[in-house]
Amino acid sequence: MEFEEIKSLRKTFDKYLNYNGINLWELSEWLMYPLLTKTKKRNQVQRLKENVLKELVRLNNLKQNIMKNNHNGEEKKIIIIVSSPIHVRTFKTIIKKRNDLKVIKQDPPFSNVTKKNLDRNKILYSNFDSYFDESIKNKMKSAEKWLDQQWLRIKKDENLKKNLGKNYEQVLNALEYFLETRKKYLEIIRFIELLNKIYDTEKNKLVILAEELNPLARAAIIIAKERKIPTLVVQHGSVLGDKFFKEIIAEKTIVSGKREKDFLISHRVNKRKIEVFGNPRFDDIKEKGNIPKEEACRRLGLNPKKKIIVFAAQYLLPGDQTIKNAIKEFLETIKEIKDKDNFEFIIKLRPGGGEYLPKIDKKLNIKKVENVDLHLLLRCCDILITASSMVGLEAVLLNRPVITIEIGGKRSLTNYEKDGVGISVYKKGQLIEGINKVLYNPSFKKKFVKNRRKFIEDFAYKLDGKTTERTLNLIDKMVD
Repeated sequence: MEFEEIKSLRKTFDKYLNYNGINLWELSEWLMYPLLTKTKKRNQVQRLKENVLKELVRLNNLKQNIMKNNHNGEEKKIIIIVSSPIHVRTFKTIIKKRNDLKVIKQDPPFSNVTKKNLDRNKILYSNFDSYFDESIKNKMKSAEKWLDQQWLRIKKDENLKKNLGKNYEQVLNALEYFLETRKKYLEIIRFIELLNKIYDTEKNKLVILAEELNPLARAAIIIAKERKIPTLVVQHGSVLGDKFFKEIIAEKTIVSGKREKDFLISHRVNKRKIEVFGNPRFDDIKEKGNIPKEEACRRLGLNPKKKIIVFAAQYLLPGDQTIKNAIKEFLETIKEIKDKDNFEFIIKLRPGGGEYLPKIDKKLNIKKVENVDLHLLLRCCDILITASSMVGLEAVLLNRPVITIEIGGKRSLTNYEKDGVGISVYKKGQLIEGINKVLYNPSFKKKFVKNRRKFIEDFAYKLDGKTTERTLNLIDKMVD
């Protein structure tokens, strides 16, 4: 199913999945997409894993959380909600320059990746779950029963089966995951109830988020709008070419470059909602970009005399094999390189996101790093390789070429090859050719220097180190 088809079902499922005026189907469309485009059915082992996870999530959803928090103190005008390390990186400079905002941290069940990032940056925060109380606990029990009833209604509805036609089995399979096996809708209802409690408690004047696609962010904006609280989204990554960005519901959204604004306008997004500021996390690139490779390597303990190739991994999404194919191609290619002693190979993991990596032969001498200064690492490398991670964009801004491996899966939202700052690999065995071209082809190097200037304008505005300042000025206007 195409994304527009999925969106068209909002009205169809509103009668089943409308929770206190909020359409759960709409909140889950982004997560639904991989399930509704996957043709293979889940096997028995996958179902067993899902049932175990369902029980763990059920216990987490229904328990009364007892956590340290700081939301009983002074009231803050602004709430920033973070649920990923990349959100922390995006907001870090903003948080450190204002004392009238409250950071509220939400981590996925049984994960502390965002917490670790906040602690590392010495940022004070309240826990999202610390607003959980006895009243929410009771609402969650009722919600679980309600969802069970709605699932029975959906399965029994013959008209629904007729209306969905050939898509019926696929849609039901996805809904089973959300309502029965993974119980994802129960988690989303938990978000809704906690957000209402947070807004009641904090009485804030502005909500800031790093995206508006995931269910938590979408719910935060919808509920804020109902309460007439302004919302600002500072996009943590590029929206270019993303099928999910055909609507923007926040009052204002900040994008990094001109091309992203043009893309949104071409999809009928109101241009008054869009500000082109750059990205706050790029503000230190102006400084880091002047650090020589030798100095960056010294700080990170790497050998500057060697060719350093970094593979940037990202989180594995349901139904997508791109990252698995990419890491496999990367490892197979390293085996082919004859003068390995002249190279250093590094896999940069997203925090808590390396569980899918295959066993790596120790003879390949590959380093795995997780918590490292990313911009310093990019200044060390000679090539950044990835599947579709936005780290590629930061690599180009730091004057480093990019190779994307896009074998049998989704395409990178940014076409670095088309923009003349990288190479795309679409078939097995082509990566070695791409590496040689980037490292040794004078024509490629000349084009990279020329095309990078236009790339910066399109994706990072001026790259002048003043995005934080521009964002803070907009926050002042929205709060006042």
